[in-house]
Amino acid sequence: MRQLTQRCFDADDEADWLALQKLASRLAVQQITGYLENSQRGGHLWLFLEPTSGKTARRFGKQLIKDRGLDEIEIYPR
Repeated sequence: MRQLTQRCFDADDEADWLALQKLASRLAVQQITGYLENSQRGGHLWLFLEPTSGKTARRFGKQLIKDRGLDEIEIYPR
């Protein structure tokens, strides 16, 4: 079984959670499947990527956040 690289975007409030939901929809149009998960204050968007370095995956996630002005969103793992 192949090992996928994962990244989790963490929204800590309702506004950021709605922004993550929109991001997931935009990614789906580009054939990138995201998995949404509610949390107590907001939610998470999980991405499971083809095997790649952690550095490359984090750079991809940071660029998504920057392009959409989602400065309050955190990415895990750090």
